[in-house]
Amino acid sequence: MDVAIADTIRTSLTSFTRQYSVPVPRDIPPGTAVQVIAEAVDGAGNRSSADTLNLAVGNLAPADVRITRPATGAVAVAGKNVLLGLSARSGLKVKYVGYQVTGAFTASDSTRFPSPMRDSVALIDTLVVPATATGQARVAAFMIDSLGLRSTGTGITLTIQSPSTVTSTPAVAFGVTPRV
Repeated sequence: MDVAIADTIRTSLTSFTRQYSVPVPRDIPPGTAVQVIAEAVDGAGNRSSADTLNLAVGNLAPADVRITRPATGAVAVAGKNVLLGLSARSGLKVKYVGYQVTGAFTASDSTRFPSPMRDSVALIDTLVVPATATGQARVAAFMIDSLGLRSTGTGITLTIQSPSTVTSTPAVAFGVTPRV
């Protein structure tokens, strides 16, 4: 992590605006994430809360990876499976998409996308919930692009429920579409 201090001003101000340009070496790949954090410190040493801006090198949109299903707060039954919907998008092409679980249990899995890689992918993966799991589990999606840069999306929280507390039964129905 590189740190740069943009300005030090030794005068009394109530408002300040400054444009700042950061030179980027040519060996930094396009799409590399950059985080800019700004804060102010007054003469008495009081610090403002930090403000954060996430950018990417070059003219590329930052990578995006997310869990499309289930929604956060969903209930998972210990000893059963949960279907995870994952989607990823990157201007630098998607090489791997996966997830990591922390909390009530730990697990991880990923899928590799062979050449020719695509700039967006969606997939369904199965998360096996251990029979001994209790409490809450945090599931976060991640992707790795063609340059090996890793991006992590916002996660979801699953509430793990024991099989004995599940009172609903699955329902199955058969149907025939109008066109056979």
